[in-house]
Amino acid sequence: MTAAQYDALVQVVGPAQLDESPPESAPAPVPAIRQTHAMAVRRKLKSVRSCILKLKPKNNEEVFRLIKSVYHQSGGISDTEVAQILSVLEKEKFLGFNEDGTVNYVGGLISSNLDEAAEDKPESKPLISA
Repeated sequence: MTAAQYDALVQVVGPAQLDESPPESAPAPVPAIRQTHAMAVRRKLKSVRSCILKLKPKNNEEVFRLIKSVYHQSGGISDTEVAQILSVLEKEKFLGFNEDGTVNYVGGLISSNLDEAAEDKPESKPLISA
């Protein structure tokens, strides 16, 4: 704000009103975002795991591109989020990266995760009950 604009404001509003500080409002309640965020991360990890199991990328660049492509249609995902997802997958020993950048599927997790994915599917129920 320039000095001329301030002088014009003082003439319109009056100097007494400008000197008063705005009334303090009550602090806004902090929403419980952590639980929602944790649920979103679990959902992302689940979808990334299933895509990795299906496509079995061979090096870290392919894994990175795969994760980016999973979320391309829903507005994208930042590189830091991809790095976080990769670090979680490594900590869980879902996959690992060798020194040359190739993906190491640790300890036969692929077959056990396919069995878990089959268990997660709900049983189909008939549409019409007798």
